[in-house]
Amino acid sequence: MDDETGFLSAVRRDPADDTARLIYADWLDERGDPAGRARSDFLRLELRLAARPERGLNRARWLHELRTLAAGLDPAWLRTVSHPALEACRVAFEFECPRRWDRLTPTADEDRRFCESCRRHVHYCATLDQAREHARRGDCVAVSLALVRRPDDLLPPARGAVTGGPHVTIGSVLAGRLVAPARVADPGPEVADRPPEPPRTPPRRDRGRNRNLQRENWEEQE
Repeated sequence: MDDETGFLSAVRRDPADDTARLIYADWLDERGDPAGRARSDFLRLELRLAARPERGLNRARWLHELRTLAAGLDPAWLRTVSHPALEACRVAFEFECPRRWDRLTPTADEDRRFCESCRRHVHYCATLDQAREHARRGDCVAVSLALVRRPDDLLPPARGAVTGGPHVTIGSVLAGRLVAPARVADPGPEVADRPPEPPRTPPRRDRGRNRNLQRENWEEQE
């Protein structure tokens, strides 16, 4: 196989076949041009990350390098060959979805693949606006690795800015729970409108005792 179109077709037919990616990377290296080298470096680095899922300084550095490479590559090419994780999957309320974009079943629409675990379609998004819109509809998404990400960046800004309500994060949504801050109980309008109570007067027996003490003091003076 000596045509790049043929390599990409092989990856589309079986996105989970990493051997086809390595052969494709070797072919890109043999071409010797800078564009081919950038694609080859991306393919090899992403496969290295997939083989080393544990966290660490090397992984953080590799992720930065991968994002830098992806920023200069064709979005359609990235959609075909990359391994983005799945996000905003509501089925993750019940279990952690182990799927990646490259592990999904291809469909006639290159921007959409089928997840055999949750029996739903997953949408590939080249922009955060696309990803937010699909997440708002309840769709599972795979976001381009070329984008600079921030925590909770798939949430609409208005929801994150609400004060006094539950604090919603992507982590809490995927975990199926909301974390609400402590609140002071509302006394209700019937309590808030109630007039203040008058000061309490001493019990009658206390006033009688005071009068007896005053009489005794007056008799002693006499």
